[in-house]
Amino acid sequence: MTEQRDAVLARSDLPMVRDEIVNLHRMFKDQAAKDGSTVAFKTEYVNAWYAFRDGPTVSTARVLLDNAPQLLEYFEMCCPGHDFYERTQFLRDRGVLR
Repeated sequence: MTEQRDAVLARSDLPMVRDEIVNLHRMFKDQAAKDGSTVAFKTEYVNAWYAFRDGPTVSTARVLLDNAPQLLEYFEMCCPGHDFYERTQFLRDRGVLR
């Protein structure tokens, strides 16, 4: 599993992953507000998230995935040939995104 994860991390556009996870968090927060509740995350996840958010590297990504392995799908989708990556590249190429 670690070899597979590291292969994905080596291909991922890590800043793009960060931006997609920011959007995920925003969706959680918006849904919670709509439901009249709040979102809570474990301290370990929050610390790993902040480290990755502030410095998206393979090292900080590993720690984040140790705390939230389900996020590996986001890293996969931000690799060349996958949806998030291709959509973002398309928009960047056309000047819609920076």
